[in-house]
Parts: sequence; C-alpha cells; structure tokens
Amino acid sequence: MRMGSPVQRHVLLICPAAISQHLSGPGVRYWEFAHALSACPNLQVTLATVLGITTEAPDPDGYR
Repeated sequence: MRMGSPVQRHVLLICPAAISQHLSGPGVRYWEFAHALSACPNLQVTLATVLGITTEAPDPDGYR
C-alpha cells in the first residue's frame, strides 16, 4: 500500500427482517445504520437481508 492512498473498506450488514417500504423496527435500524455509514469516505456499505427485499423498498438514495 502506498502512503497517502485511500483504502477502500467494505461493510456488510445483514438484517434479520425484510426490507420494504413499510419497515419494521429492525428494518428501520439497519436501513438507517447503512445510510449513516454510507456517508463515510472510502467505505462501501452493503445491506443484505435474510427475508428479502420487496419491489417497494425505500429509495436507496445513493447507497445499496
């Protein structure tokens, strides 16, 4: 690694609830946590769920 070069970090959040337009308690927390982390420079955030994402999922607004 070169001095001064940014390091790309990856974070995987696995939500135990479904991600949909009508988020439940855990879904809201994971969604907002992913959104907050996505503002960090050089950090790639992936939000996954064990129950799936509906087609009516909230707009990711620049993060996935």
